[in-house]
Amino acid sequence: MIRYKYVSIFLFSSLSMLFFACTIRVYERPYYQEVGALDFSTIGATLWAVFINMSTVGYGATYPSTGPGRFLMILATLVGAFLLSLLVSLIAVGLMLEENKKEALSEIAEKKTAGSVISQALKYNALRNLRYKMMDLPEEVRTDHCPSVGEVKKVRDRMMESVADFKEEKKMNKDMDDSYATTEALLVVKN
Repeated sequence: MIRYKYVSIFLFSSLSMLFFACTIRVYERPYYQEVGALDFSTIGATLWAVFINMSTVGYGATYPSTGPGRFLMILATLVGAFLLSLLVSLIAVGLMLEENKKEALSEIAEKKTAGSVISQALKYNALRNLRYKMMDLPEEVRTDHCPSVGEVKKVRDRMMESVADFKEEKKMNKDMDDSYATTEALLVVKN
């Protein structure tokens, strides 16, 4: 694997742009001098035309008129399309998660959901215990707020939602593991 892949693509595209610009200018300049046009009179104008074609934009404002110039511009466009597709595929590969990173990410999400379940269970337990402790005392003697049955029920409902989320997360991770195993099995069978 090339260590500096993006630098390599940048250098190759810059050098190929310079090469195509110089060679197209060599073939087009005498024609345009004879006609009196200024399309390929400077290397900057030629570089611009090659860049526009290599990036597959192709405005059409400047185009070569000689046979070799047209052939070179077509070749430059093909090289540009190849370089753009290579760059896009390198970016896509760079953004893909490797198998161990996918597993770590799913485990982190699972632990986060489990932590939420534990947190909600602790809140529910503390609120319920406080209610049971305080409900026997007269209101004037109570030092803390005595949670109502509705408050305890709301916390219990949130806890149950967290449990449902956790179960869904576990099921989703299991389904992903099963689909990876199936894909790997198919790849082994094909090879």
